[in-house]
Amino acid sequence: MMVILCMIGLAVLCSLQACISSKLNHNEATFRHWLLMLLLGVGISSLWALVSKYSTNLIRDGLIWDIVIGLSFSFILIYFGHSANFSLKHWVGVGLAFATFMYWAVIK
Repeated sequence: MMVILCMIGLAVLCSLQACISSKLNHNEATFRHWLLMLLLGVGISSLWALVSKYSTNLIRDGLIWDIVIGLSFSFILIYFGHSANFSLKHWVGVGLAFATFMYWAVIK
C-alpha cells in the first residue's frame, strides 16, 4: 500500500515539476521557479527511498517509477503545447518508448 501511495505522490510531484518546467521553457521563470524545481527534485528523490524500503519487487517498481515519471511529464508538456511541432515520426517514437516501458514492466 505504501508503494502505491508513493507512486501517486510521484505523479503529483512530477506534474508540478512539469508545469514549472513549462514556465521555464517559456521564459516566464523567476528565482522562485528555479528553487521550487530543485526542491521538487529532492522530494522525488526522497520518495524513492520509501519505495525501495517497502518494495517487494524493486525492479518492477523501478520500471513503474520510470513509467509514472515519463507519462506525467509527457502529458503535462503536451497539454501545455510543447508538442505543437511534432510530426508523425515523433508521435510514433513517443508511443514506442512507452510501449517498451510497458513491455518491460508488465510482460517481462
